Amino acid sequence: MAETLTCARHPHRPTVLRCGKCGQPICIECTIQTPVGARCRECAQLRPLPQYDVHPGQYAKAAVNGLFMSAGMAVICFEFLRAIPFSMWLAPLLAGYAVGASIHRTADRKRGPGLRRLAIGFMLFSTVFGELFYLGMQGLLASPGLIALGVSADLLRILLYAGVGSYMAIRNL
Repeated sequence: MAETLTCARHPHRPTVLRCGKCGQPICIECTIQTPVGARCRECAQLRPLPQYDVHPGQYAKAAVNGLFMSAGMAVICFEFLRAIPFSMWLAPLLAGYAVGASIHRTADRKRGPGLRRLAIGFMLFSTVFGELFYLGMQGLLASPGLIALGVSADLLRILLYAGVGSYMAIRNL
Protein backbone atom coordinates (compact mmCIF):
# COMPACT_ATOMS: atom_id res chain seq x y z
CA MET A 1 0.00 0.00 0.00
CA ALA A 2 1.28 3.44 -0.96
CA GLU A 3 2.39 5.78 1.77
CA THR A 4 0.05 8.78 2.20
CA LEU A 5 1.95 12.03 2.33
CA THR A 6 0.89 15.67 2.45
CA CYS A 7 1.79 18.27 -0.16
CA ALA A 8 4.77 20.46 0.74
CA ARG A 9 2.89 23.64 -0.29
CA HIS A 10 -0.57 22.55 0.89
CA PRO A 11 -0.15 20.61 4.16
CA HIS A 12 -3.88 19.81 4.41
CA ARG A 13 -3.93 17.90 1.08
CA PRO A 14 -3.01 14.21 1.09
CA THR A 15 -1.02 12.99 -1.91
CA VAL A 16 0.96 10.05 -3.19
CA LEU A 17 2.85 12.02 -5.84
CA ARG A 18 6.45 13.09 -5.56
CA CYS A 19 8.54 15.40 -7.71
CA GLY A 20 10.56 13.36 -10.19
CA LYS A 21 13.68 15.43 -9.53
CA CYS A 22 13.81 16.38 -5.84
CA GLY A 23 11.34 13.84 -4.39
CA GLN A 24 9.25 16.48 -2.58
CA PRO A 25 5.58 15.46 -2.09
CA ILE A 26 3.27 17.44 -4.42
CA CYS A 27 -0.49 17.55 -4.91
CA ILE A 28 -2.26 17.63 -8.27
CA GLU A 29 -2.49 21.44 -8.22
CA CYS A 30 1.27 21.79 -7.69
CA THR A 31 2.20 19.22 -10.35
CA ILE A 32 3.82 20.48 -13.54
CA GLN A 33 3.94 17.92 -16.33
CA THR A 34 7.26 18.04 -18.19
CA PRO A 35 8.61 15.77 -20.92
CA VAL A 36 10.57 13.85 -18.27
CA GLY A 37 7.73 13.46 -15.76
CA ALA A 38 5.92 15.27 -12.96
CA ARG A 39 7.89 18.07 -11.30
CA CYS A 40 7.30 20.60 -8.55
CA ARG A 41 7.22 24.29 -9.51
CA GLU A 42 10.81 24.89 -8.40
CA CYS A 43 12.23 21.97 -10.39
CA ALA A 44 10.12 22.67 -13.51
CA GLN A 45 11.75 26.14 -13.76
CA LEU A 46 8.84 27.79 -15.53
CA ARG A 47 9.86 30.79 -17.63
CA PRO A 48 7.85 32.90 -20.00
CA LEU A 49 8.47 32.37 -23.68
CA PRO A 50 11.17 34.72 -24.99
CA GLN A 51 8.76 36.69 -27.20
CA TYR A 52 6.56 37.44 -24.16
CA ASP A 53 9.43 38.39 -21.84
CA VAL A 54 9.31 42.20 -22.10
CA HIS A 55 11.77 44.17 -19.96
CA PRO A 56 11.07 47.62 -18.47
CA GLY A 57 13.52 49.27 -20.87
CA GLN A 58 11.61 47.83 -23.82
CA TYR A 59 8.35 49.14 -22.36
CA ALA A 60 9.93 52.60 -21.99
CA LYS A 61 11.19 52.65 -25.59
CA ALA A 62 7.84 51.41 -26.87
CA ALA A 63 5.99 54.04 -24.82
CA VAL A 64 8.05 56.94 -26.15
CA ASN A 65 7.77 55.72 -29.73
CA GLY A 66 4.05 54.98 -29.33
CA LEU A 67 3.42 58.48 -27.99
CA PHE A 68 5.03 60.18 -30.98
CA MET A 69 3.50 57.77 -33.49
CA SER A 70 -0.01 58.13 -32.05
CA ALA A 71 0.24 61.93 -32.00
CA GLY A 72 1.54 62.00 -35.57
CA MET A 73 -1.14 59.63 -36.81
CA ALA A 74 -3.81 61.69 -35.04
CA VAL A 75 -2.74 64.82 -36.90
CA ILE A 76 -2.59 62.98 -40.23
CA CYS A 77 -5.89 61.15 -39.80
CA PHE A 78 -7.99 63.87 -38.19
CA GLU A 79 -6.78 66.79 -40.29
CA PHE A 80 -5.54 65.63 -43.67
CA LEU A 81 -7.50 62.44 -44.35
CA ARG A 82 -10.88 64.14 -43.75
CA ALA A 83 -10.83 65.39 -47.32
CA ILE A 84 -10.62 61.83 -48.73
CA PRO A 85 -13.91 59.99 -49.27
CA PHE A 86 -14.35 56.95 -47.02
CA SER A 87 -11.47 58.07 -44.84
CA MET A 88 -13.67 57.32 -41.84
CA TRP A 89 -12.84 53.65 -42.53
CA LEU A 90 -9.32 54.11 -43.85
CA ALA A 91 -7.94 56.33 -41.06
CA PRO A 92 -8.40 53.94 -38.11
CA LEU A 93 -6.93 51.05 -40.08
CA LEU A 94 -3.90 53.12 -41.00
CA ALA A 95 -3.41 54.65 -37.56
CA GLY A 96 -3.93 51.41 -35.65
CA TYR A 97 -1.52 49.51 -37.85
CA ALA A 98 1.12 52.24 -37.58
CA VAL A 99 0.88 52.52 -33.78
CA GLY A 100 0.87 48.75 -33.24
CA ALA A 101 3.73 48.13 -35.64
CA SER A 102 5.88 50.88 -34.14
CA ILE A 103 5.34 49.55 -30.60
CA HIS A 104 6.06 46.00 -31.77
CA ARG A 105 9.28 46.97 -33.54
CA THR A 106 10.50 49.29 -30.81
CA ALA A 107 9.97 46.59 -28.16
CA ASP A 108 12.28 44.28 -30.16
CA ARG A 109 9.34 42.39 -31.71
CA LYS A 110 8.00 41.31 -28.33
CA ARG A 111 4.36 40.52 -27.58
CA GLY A 112 2.16 40.37 -24.54
CA PRO A 113 -0.71 41.88 -22.62
CA GLY A 114 1.33 44.83 -21.35
CA LEU A 115 2.17 45.94 -24.87
CA ARG A 116 -1.47 45.47 -25.90
CA ARG A 117 -2.62 47.73 -23.08
CA LEU A 118 0.01 50.26 -24.11
CA ALA A 119 -1.23 50.21 -27.72
CA ILE A 120 -4.88 50.63 -26.69
CA GLY A 121 -3.94 53.51 -24.41
CA PHE A 122 -2.07 55.24 -27.21
CA MET A 123 -4.94 54.76 -29.65
CA LEU A 124 -7.28 56.38 -27.10
CA PHE A 125 -4.74 59.18 -26.66
CA SER A 126 -4.54 59.51 -30.43
CA THR A 127 -8.33 59.79 -30.64
CA VAL A 128 -8.54 62.56 -28.05
CA PHE A 129 -5.47 64.38 -29.36
CA GLY A 130 -6.65 64.18 -32.97
CA GLU A 131 -10.12 65.49 -32.19
CA LEU A 132 -8.74 68.35 -30.09
CA PHE A 133 -6.25 69.17 -32.85
CA TYR A 134 -9.04 69.23 -35.43
CA LEU A 135 -11.34 71.33 -33.25
CA GLY A 136 -8.46 73.72 -32.56
CA MET A 137 -7.76 74.09 -36.27
CA GLN A 138 -11.45 74.86 -36.84
CA GLY A 139 -11.51 77.42 -34.03
CA LEU A 140 -14.04 75.44 -31.99
CA LEU A 141 -11.99 75.31 -28.78
CA ALA A 142 -13.26 78.76 -27.77
CA SER A 143 -16.16 77.52 -25.65
CA PRO A 144 -17.40 74.24 -24.14
CA GLY A 145 -20.60 74.45 -26.20
CA LEU A 146 -18.68 74.53 -29.44
CA ILE A 147 -16.51 71.62 -28.31
CA ALA A 148 -19.62 69.55 -27.55
CA LEU A 149 -21.11 70.48 -30.91
CA GLY A 150 -17.92 69.50 -32.75
CA VAL A 151 -17.56 66.20 -30.90
CA SER A 152 -21.21 65.24 -31.34
CA ALA A 153 -20.97 65.89 -35.09
CA ASP A 154 -17.98 63.54 -35.34
CA LEU A 155 -19.04 60.95 -32.75
CA LEU A 156 -19.25 58.05 -35.21
CA ARG A 157 -15.83 58.91 -36.65
CA ILE A 158 -14.35 59.16 -33.13
CA LEU A 159 -15.77 55.81 -32.01
CA LEU A 160 -14.66 54.09 -35.21
CA TYR A 161 -11.20 55.57 -34.92
CA ALA A 162 -10.84 54.44 -31.29
CA GLY A 163 -12.37 50.98 -31.73
CA VAL A 164 -11.05 49.87 -35.10
CA GLY A 165 -7.71 51.55 -34.48
CA SER A 166 -7.30 49.78 -31.14
CA TYR A 167 -8.12 46.44 -32.75
CA MET A 168 -5.58 47.04 -35.50
CA ALA A 169 -2.97 48.15 -32.97
CA ILE A 170 -3.23 45.02 -30.78
CA ARG A 171 -3.61 42.55 -33.62
CA ASN A 172 0.11 41.70 -33.75
CA LEU A 173 1.02 42.35 -30.13
